[in-house]
Amino acid sequence: MFIAGRLRDSDRAECDALGHVGVNAAYRAMLRATEARVGVADGVPFVAFGLGVPLVFAHYANPWLLGTGEIVKHRLTFLRESRGIVADWLQRYPVLENYVDQRNSLSIAWLKWLGFKLYDAIPYGPQGLPFCRFELRA
Repeated sequence: MFIAGRLRDSDRAECDALGHVGVNAAYRAMLRATEARVGVADGVPFVAFGLGVPLVFAHYANPWLLGTGEIVKHRLTFLRESRGIVADWLQRYPVLENYVDQRNSLSIAWLKWLGFKLYDAIPYGPQGLPFCRFELRA
């Protein structure tokens, strides 16, 4: 997968902290996704993001994102598009929640911009590194 080989350092570190290394992290996210999207600019993929739904009849879903360094070049388009996509997700799942590595400042800024509430960091994943739960309710 093109994006997996070019992950931002912060996304790579987050995947590593969860025990998912490199290409395996991207494949795992895409395979387990209920819905996945890829952002492409000038024919080059720069971000993959989507939703995982842990239970068939769950009222909540787990959003995720894996980006390359190119996401910064296309941030305005990505921000505009992601706001509409998240609004659509909230119509289908009244609660969106997951965890983000506390060190992943770009992802945290994106989540806050979208209106997610972030909670205090707790030890999470096999390494017990600090992750923040995030949540957005319809």
